[in-house]
Amino acid sequence: MKRNNRVQTIQHITEQFLNEFNRLSEEELNWTLRDAIRTSAIWLLSAATVVALAINSGIGFHMAAYFTDVGIDSTIAVGAISVYALTGAISNLIWGFMTERLPERLMAAAVMIISAGAILFLHFVTTAVDAYAFAVIFGLSSRGEGVLVNIILAQYYGRSSFGTINGFVFPFSMIGLGFGPLISSFSFDLTGSYNTGFNIFIVASLIAATLLWIAKKPARAPLSNKLS
Repeated sequence: MKRNNRVQTIQHITEQFLNEFNRLSEEELNWTLRDAIRTSAIWLLSAATVVALAINSGIGFHMAAYFTDVGIDSTIAVGAISVYALTGAISNLIWGFMTERLPERLMAAAVMIISAGAILFLHFVTTAVDAYAFAVIFGLSSRGEGVLVNIILAQYYGRSSFGTINGFVFPFSMIGLGFGPLISSFSFDLTGSYNTGFNIFIVASLIAATLLWIAKKPARAPLSNKLS
């Protein structure tokens, strides 16, 4: 008798879970790529991605050269790059965890503001401690934008066409990845210093933060795309 009661209890819990899952699926609005590109949010997120990746690559590719230019030992400079890469990997876990507690759009804008502050600090880096501190701060902030944008895309446009929509945004990041190092290179070639390029990246970080902040969730998807 007790066994039958336990089986019935498990069946009841399973049925409740499935009913709740189906209810949430019905409420979730899913977009096709064709519909998504008609919204301003996807273009704002794509633009922010271009800017953010330009900043990341522009700083990352020239970090070691800048550190040695300001008198930091080359071994320390290389070590700082390793720290930057490691903290960047860890930041994916941190920002992903925090999305369960704070709005993604707010955090995405915040990481770009933090990046702006980190780049400003870069102007004053002269010691090994400074270099490692910058590597940690910039690694944690600069890598956060990518994971947060992916989460925002999933929340805004649903799971059904996430791969296609994310694939649409991804090439924009490659544009930024290519332009960033060129900005730093031109800055050094024209002025003999990376400072002008870094100042551009500070302003760009604030622009990206603004783009992410105003990229609000679209009101609704076409009814034809609602899960049944």
